[in-house]
Amino acid sequence: MNKKTNNIFNSIIRLWPFIKKDKKYRIYIYAFLTIISAFADLVSIGAIVPFIIVFTDPIQLNDIEFFVLVKNYFEINTTEEIQTFLFSCFSLAVIFAGLIKVSLSWYQSRLAYGVAADIGNMVFSSALSKPYDYHLRKNSNEIISTIANKANIVADNIIHPLLSFLLAFVTVVAIGSLLFYINPYVTFLVFSLIFSVYVLIAKATKKHIQKASIEINNNFDTVMRIIREGLEGIRYVILTSSKNIFVKAHRLSETTLRTGQANISFASIFPRSVIETFALLVFAWIVFIFIDTSEGSSELISLMGAIVMAIQRLLPVLQQAYFGWTKLSGAKAIIEDTLIYIEQSEILDESNIAINVDKLPFKKSINLKDLSFSYDGNDDKAILKNINLEIPRASKIGITGVSGSGKSTLIDLIMGFLKPTKGKILVDDIELNFDKNKDSWQKNISLVPQNIYLADTTIASNIAFGEEKENINFKKISEIIQITQLDDFVSKIENGINYVVGEDGKNLSFGQKQRIAIARALYRNTELLVIDEGTSALDKKTQANVINALNELENKPAIIMIAHRIEILENYDVIYHLEDGILKELN
Repeated sequence: MNKKTNNIFNSIIRLWPFIKKDKKYRIYIYAFLTIISAFADLVSIGAIVPFIIVFTDPIQLNDIEFFVLVKNYFEINTTEEIQTFLFSCFSLAVIFAGLIKVSLSWYQSRLAYGVAADIGNMVFSSALSKPYDYHLRKNSNEIISTIANKANIVADNIIHPLLSFLLAFVTVVAIGSLLFYINPYVTFLVFSLIFSVYVLIAKATKKHIQKASIEINNNFDTVMRIIREGLEGIRYVILTSSKNIFVKAHRLSETTLRTGQANISFASIFPRSVIETFALLVFAWIVFIFIDTSEGSSELISLMGAIVMAIQRLLPVLQQAYFGWTKLSGAKAIIEDTLIYIEQSEILDESNIAINVDKLPFKKSINLKDLSFSYDGNDDKAILKNINLEIPRASKIGITGVSGSGKSTLIDLIMGFLKPTKGKILVDDIELNFDKNKDSWQKNISLVPQNIYLADTTIASNIAFGEEKENINFKKISEIIQITQLDDFVSKIENGINYVVGEDGKNLSFGQKQRIAIARALYRNTELLVIDEGTSALDKKTQANVINALNELENKPAIIMIAHRIEILENYDVIYHLEDGILKELN
């Protein structure tokens, strides 16, 4: 890993271009609010000096030129009036500073988590924009972990700390300038000692924080994977009595993850106790040194009051800044992971989502010319070899072959999910280009997959998958339910087509899931219908009825069906057999 990657601030600079414009404007507003907050602190600290003097040595107030002007303007003469006036001013200054800080904290939280929401959506958008072969290689647990957990950590460990740094910097400069004006020697001494302690602590904990950062990042993904595997394979877990294996693996990763978080949390919190103790000792030392050098007790008391007030204002923001530094250091691996998803990637937005893409014309035929494919680009390991195939519009093509022979890979190529290693695909003599017209071609295709995905929503929404509820054509859905013979089932269940199917359709039988998948394909009303073992769970009679209904579709799409049982394909125009990467027509 190079030095640039090792520097957390370089990672933050790389993240900046991906922050939306409205959030950048809010960051600028936040910067302006920090100046107001610092000004409020200055007023409250500045007010403490005359407030203390008026109770210890009121005569000295006449040496403060600004106070004399204010006193004359408001015609304040007696000691009691001066005390009341200064008490009111001090109280208002403190209340104003407190209100500003509360408002700033609210604004900071909303801003930080707003940026996190944008980043989480950006990562999800980036993942959806990736080609299909990317998802074949990538573990979905990592993507889910980044969206669900790591984007939130970006808010807590990056945006919050950076905003805290900004507030701390402005506050330290403002208060430091005031204290330096009052007494430069004491100010230099106090600031030097406090900063020295923070620097020493930061250097001592740096390696431990970096180690914890890597452990947290790695175990976030592992915990997510174990949970998904255990829950999604619950039947196998029960049958094999393997609960303890999953619990043990989860406990190990969860403990490592939480230990790393605890280490970073402790490293960020414990300096406060050290600094508070150290600050009290410094304060006592200053009193001891200046008790004999000051011109009077009132001067010393007012100076000490200003220092105490300043420390009371500075310590929280300094601790918050240090806390932010540890969080930033602990989030280095996570921000790098997040940047992987959003850098050099097409981010989906209203301008590039394929919803308004025109269909690629398909009136004549699809032609595969000398098509070959291998997942690693190695010709010696080609899954498909020199495939030549013509699929006329309105034809019915059947493809058989043993499991693992490449049937699903072939239709993934035809549908534009995978890019051929060699050869080309022509649609009405127009070459299918993976980068230029793939989206246009996919508007023509409906798919009934072997592994059916159903969303945890209603039957109607699953059939009209990808459409907003208000745009669903319920009349069309009713007709398709008749075609796929779902009508008997729908009429018997509560809520009918508004029945919620459950997570991944767990409230349905596999046959019912297949019929909904077929209904979904028909709802799209496309020119090419691809069925990958999509009727295997139906009984023979229902299967025959569904196939006959498909054959009678008005728009006469081309149909490609993959099946293990050749009798399903008896009425198809051509049947091919795929074996050892070679496609042969059966007699």
